[in-house]
Amino acid sequence: MDIYGGYTPVLNKLLNQMLEYFRKENKIHQEQTGDSLYEHLIGRVKRPESMIEKCQRKELPVTPESAMKKFETALEFGLSVISLMIFILVLI
Repeated sequence: MDIYGGYTPVLNKLLNQMLEYFRKENKIHQEQTGDSLYEHLIGRVKRPESMIEKCQRKELPVTPESAMKKFETALEFGLSVISLMIFILVLI
């Protein structure tokens, strides 16, 4: 079963767009200040098995609707931020 249904390509595209946005903002900031906004940036679409387990643990139906509408964790990002305040200001 594909827990994300037809959303899998959309999730991958959204993930790539968000990662590219962070990289672009970091590059601009580096050019202006010489400093990086973060040390490491990673992102992933949550593994289908993990999302299925989460639905079951929360006693929700194992459906794309549960995965996409009940949880906000289909996309996960990890950043090692050097200066959180600078990063937040850039995003605003």
